[in-house]
Amino acid sequence: EEPANAEASVPEEETEEAAEPTEPAETTDAVEVTDASEQETAEPNREAEGEPQKTEEPVAETEPETVPAEAVPAEAVPPIHTVSFEGDGARTVKDPSQSHLTGKRKPYRDRHYMLFGTGSLPAGIDMGSTHTYLQKNGFENNALKQARDGRNKAEEIEKNYIPNKPGVRYCDFCGAELTGVEYETLKDGRDRCISCSRTSVKTAEEFREIFDDVRRNMREFFGVNINVGIRVEMVNARKLHRKIGKPFIPTASMDSRVVGVAIQDRNGFTLMIENGAPRMKTILTMAHELTHIWQYLNWDAKQIKNKYGPLELQVYEGMATWASIQYAYLLGEIAVGKREELQEVFRNDVYGQGLLRYMANYPLSEGTELFGPTPFANIDTPLAPEFCQGVPVPRVE
Repeated sequence: EEPANAEASVPEEETEEAAEPTEPAETTDAVEVTDASEQETAEPNREAEGEPQKTEEPVAETEPETVPAEAVPAEAVPPIHTVSFEGDGARTVKDPSQSHLTGKRKPYRDRHYMLFGTGSLPAGIDMGSTHTYLQKNGFENNALKQARDGRNKAEEIEKNYIPNKPGVRYCDFCGAELTGVEYETLKDGRDRCISCSRTSVKTAEEFREIFDDVRRNMREFFGVNINVGIRVEMVNARKLHRKIGKPFIPTASMDSRVVGVAIQDRNGFTLMIENGAPRMKTILTMAHELTHIWQYLNWDAKQIKNKYGPLELQVYEGMATWASIQYAYLLGEIAVGKREELQEVFRNDVYGQGLLRYMANYPLSEGTELFGPTPFANIDTPLAPEFCQGVPVPRVE
């Protein structure tokens, strides 16, 4: 997650902003989906056509990358979206050194509390009718149960999150220790746990659906309307880093890297998203990068630069990171939101420090409703001056 430059120069980050806008060619509404699984070298050379500005989205600890150019009126570019997709080339790795961790599972009767330690249900309990009654009255998956489940998961994550233990391999997507007997290694060297693999985005159709859903939800959650054509590409980590001129070297730890980038150049807007990620991770990266495109369209880049000076990148990246975490909470994904929040607030870069400032200015709502204003409502001053002094101390509850 890191960036590049916009005017005379824009710095580099993991989740960044884009470059100077230019008049896009006229087009008509259309969505094109192509499978780029085997097109490792088919990336367009936008640098040759004009200096692009990049907004990249990071994982773990990544670096910053941009400040955009002047805003382009939303109505100037017709909403045409092209979507391309590249598979992750995953292969399963069996790790015999971890086999001692699997243990033997207890018998079913010992795990099913309604058996009361016996081999069958007591004759005096009509489980079918009871279950039907509870379902009809909304007790199966009501808001209270969802909140309790999510809260318990979030607390467990916060309690056990100990990154970068020596001699331990980590999933490059959720940061969990790879303690099972097997995990997956992707074509570019990233490691993925089986849990993340189950929900990874595997088809172009699913990727396009995510893009459409996130755009719609951004409008419903934050009142954000992104009325421009966007080219969206899902590519592997090596290709994504090559595009922004940075190396990617996989390791046993949760690799610090760029997972998404928003580019604004003479051809319009492009989002590049890392492949192989679980569905929710892809969704949050998309929300982060779409926030950057909203910034390019609505903020006066020169005014932001003059107003915030050295904090410029924190203003861009902090808001995009805030938006992606708040998006997770509004979806009801409390555990996911808490994990993202924990990973980001302890980063010592523009993402972590910017997020802390926005969290102090706009406290996160850990539920499916927003309580209070959002930075989307303050176009001229997204971060209030009183939160531009010392970096707030990380405080995750």
